[in-house]
Amino acid sequence: MSTMLWLIPLIPLIGAIINGTIGPKLGERISSGIAILSVIGAFIAAITVVSGVSSSAGHSVESDAVAWMTVPGTSLSIPFSFHVDPLNGGMLLVITGVGALIHIYSASYMHGDKGFSRYFAYLNLFVFFMAVLVMAGNLPLLFVGWEGVGLASYLLIGFWQEKWSATQAAKKAFIVNRIGDVALLIAMFIMFREFKTLNLYGDSGILTQLSSASTLHVQTGVATVIALLLFGGAAGKSAQLPLFVWLPDAMEGPTPVSALIHAATMVTAGVYLVCRFHLLFEMSPLALQVVAWTGGLTALVAACTGVAQWDIKKVLAYSTVSQLGLMFVACGCGAFTAAMFHVTTHAFFKALLFLGAGAVIHALHGEQDMRKMGGLASKIKSTHLLVLVGTIAIAGIPPLAGFWSKDEILLAAFDHNKPVYGLAAATSALTAFYMWRMYMLTFQGKSRVDEHTAHHLHLPDARIVLPLSILGVLSVLAGFLNAPAVGMHFYSDWLAPVISSPEHSHNSGLVMGISVLVAFVASAMSVAKYKNVSPESMEKSGAIFAFFGSAMRIDDIYAAVVVKPLTGLATWSSLSVERNGARGILRMGHSTVEGLGKTVRRWQSGVVGDYILSMAFALIVIISIVLVTGTRGGN
Repeated sequence: MSTMLWLIPLIPLIGAIINGTIGPKLGERISSGIAILSVIGAFIAAITVVSGVSSSAGHSVESDAVAWMTVPGTSLSIPFSFHVDPLNGGMLLVITGVGALIHIYSASYMHGDKGFSRYFAYLNLFVFFMAVLVMAGNLPLLFVGWEGVGLASYLLIGFWQEKWSATQAAKKAFIVNRIGDVALLIAMFIMFREFKTLNLYGDSGILTQLSSASTLHVQTGVATVIALLLFGGAAGKSAQLPLFVWLPDAMEGPTPVSALIHAATMVTAGVYLVCRFHLLFEMSPLALQVVAWTGGLTALVAACTGVAQWDIKKVLAYSTVSQLGLMFVACGCGAFTAAMFHVTTHAFFKALLFLGAGAVIHALHGEQDMRKMGGLASKIKSTHLLVLVGTIAIAGIPPLAGFWSKDEILLAAFDHNKPVYGLAAATSALTAFYMWRMYMLTFQGKSRVDEHTAHHLHLPDARIVLPLSILGVLSVLAGFLNAPAVGMHFYSDWLAPVISSPEHSHNSGLVMGISVLVAFVASAMSVAKYKNVSPESMEKSGAIFAFFGSAMRIDDIYAAVVVKPLTGLATWSSLSVERNGARGILRMGHSTVEGLGKTVRRWQSGVVGDYILSMAFALIVIISIVLVTGTRGGN
């Protein structure tokens, strides 16, 4: 079993190395085949490991520890080791399973791209780092995976290097994520001071100490500081206020990248981090309140923004930010099982929607503006039906997956924080509204596609339809993994060894009823509004619509408050400190040495008489010094 643990990250790494070195020489078929098979191999290894977790007495599987870092004279010893339990076991299946489907889809979507093998090398590299992140047995190794997925994300977002907007989006994502990463590093330092180790598991691991009352010595104030710093790291990676601005711009990358990184895996790493340290967060009511309110506000702000987008990928991007906010609402209300369950279902229906949007964009030769779509239901039937499934799922309409996981979050918020429940309920209504808006503008009504594109649609092939179909089935059925209303709670039972299941709520019927009503009413309103929308009405937008369409000017605020002052400071520093300061000192030193050299150079005249005169003068000086010092010594 230990060998299987190592194979999960190792196989994609080998695929990345092969494609990154000799991939261009292999051709598209072999290059994509290596990448796809490497992730499928990792998925098979993950299934084997997770099966071992379920049959293990300790509900976990660990690899053999390999010596990595030790500091002589201290207690710091960091092995290179992996650990899988029910919490990260489910994440591994999502990462490798959904990742494999996206790799298959990409083989068709990226056909003919000049960077084909490089793309698959980056994709494999991402899966490798994501596996390291969730399997890490200690915090430094987790941080390696954490930074690694940031690097892979940077490479994939900026994959089309000749596109200025893509390179800018990649830099923006990389820089914003570093802010959260600093908070995570500080949290690691404090945890080492408090727990005397950076290992997560084992007899003296951090999580072991947290679960044992006899060894717990961390004060509530310290726990609050650590928890808030951990959440700071999570907010950067999972795009929460005020650090969410990078994710919508990340849509500049290829659409399959959006599905993998910004829907199914990387952006949920922050939710996983908070759930992994749920015992620490439960020690701090203040930290839980911060998490809940941040998640609720982020969810609502992103949902309001999603209503006013015309770019089909931007709608899904803001939807992702909003859904991540709901996951943090669950964490802040102590419903960590509900948060992870929504991570799972969201991976299926959001990957389905992103890949479906990619199929639409591919069919329309790169068009992403929904004002230039419409009437596509009869043109790309398979894509239409599958996107419809994803729309129903994310809108929270029963009995699809999104309804069950979102209902658990709303129930937890209703029981523990009524104001945050209000934010989450409003978010759910807006989600249903803007997702049906996207569906109607794309597939229904009169066609607004130009005639040339309409007669030359790129119809999806089997490599696109197959992943969409599998994700569609999962979007329908996955909700029944945890549907307490019908007596199904497999997922909560699965996580029970790591996260205890919440007590049954007496408000479940009421909350479910409100949730269903809100979803149907918001969906009906959206369908009615955009059923026969005219191009003229789409061109007319009020001030409020424009305000939300610009993401509430948050980027402009950042530019005015952060970017421009820092740019001005850098310019002043370049002119005053570097050019006139550091360079001035260097120039002065240069001038002094140059002047001294010119003075000394005059003595090197090449005339023998001058040299004899200089030697005589030097000899007189030396004899004089000797006589003077000798006389003083005699006295």
